[in-house]
Amino acid sequence: MLILDKRDLQKTIRIENQEIEIRTDFRTWIQFSCIVSDKYIDENYKIPMLFDLVIPNYELYMESVDSLELLKRILDFYKCNKPDKPEKKPNKKVGFLFDYDMDLIFAAFMQQYGINLLRTNMHWWEFKALLNGLNDDTKFVQIVGYRTADLSKIKDKKERARMKELQDYYAIQEQGDPFQRTQEEIEAELFESLGIPKE
Repeated sequence: MLILDKRDLQKTIRIENQEIEIRTDFRTWIQFSCIVSDKYIDENYKIPMLFDLVIPNYELYMESVDSLELLKRILDFYKCNKPDKPEKKPNKKVGFLFDYDMDLIFAAFMQQYGINLLRTNMHWWEFKALLNGLNDDTKFVQIVGYRTADLSKIKDKKERARMKELQDYYAIQEQGDPFQRTQEEIEAELFESLGIPKE
């Protein structure tokens, strides 16, 4: 349970009786998200890149740590140790991408919190909590809402047409890319590249 104490923010991964230090700054994990989603990076290189990004001196642990377990622990940290929410009908529409929408996120943090992301140091979990708490007054949240809106649920024809125009205007250019995969599909692909199917 988090009691709003900096000491509650995880800084290591425990695996096979080892405490492995990890980088916790939000910039590292934004890069992590971008690498995971990048279709141009060969899957054979992606996992070593992720390990090297997240773990200082990763080469020291290469022989002594099980890669599958390490990947699981890293993904748990990435998800702030929260379980995946079951969805009755998964929404495959992409709301945002860090590398596409960072200007909007930057502006939203300045508007709502007065935080300049260029000048601050913040734990990934702190950043995610603030990101999730952004309100509808920010352009970022408004645009995410346009992109993910289910047009089939809008009964009024004029409103549906207006929302379709907004979706087209604010569409992420890479809509056809693997960025649209669910988190479960991404994880399964990573596990498969290790030669071990995800349970």
